[in-house]
Amino acid sequence: MAKFYKLCSNLRSNNIELSRIGVLRKRNSKTLSQIASEYGIHINILRRWIKPIKNDLKLNNRKLLLPWQVEIINNFLDSR
Repeated sequence: MAKFYKLCSNLRSNNIELSRIGVLRKRNSKTLSQIASEYGIHINILRRWIKPIKNDLKLNNRKLLLPWQVEIINNFLDSR
């Protein structure tokens, strides 16, 4: 029985770590809407602006952009 409780406590601590990692990923990820609002533009304008780098982003109808995609968009827009 003691092994079972030890296993459960290990799983709980691992779940906490995983959830912390998940929260960090969510904070770094953004939607196109969020990026557009940061720049003070409409999402359709943002889509038009990022057309030249669309292939590099590999969007594939993603709702939540990965941190590396957000970084590419920000770097591209800041260099305009």
